Amino acid sequence: RELCAERQLAAIVNIHDVALAQMFVQRIVGLKKGVLVFDGKPSDLTAEVLTEIYGEEDWSETIQKIEDEDEIGVVK
Repeated sequence: RELCAERQLAAIVNIHDVALAQMFVQRIVGLKKGVLVFDGKPSDLTAEVLTEIYGEEDWSETIQKIEDEDEIGVVK
């Protein structure tokens, strides 16, 4: 993030680990079979969106982590 800011560059990173992605990005783009499903802030992700992208799972822990980190300012 710092290098991109210093050099005024954009970075596109492909991360399938939602918890890891939310720690480093300001924007998440979610695709399913090449179709845009989500484009927004990590804190705007919902269990419904994650289920649509990745399938049926218990996303409550992931969603809670997003909310907790947003409160302490980790996710921007």
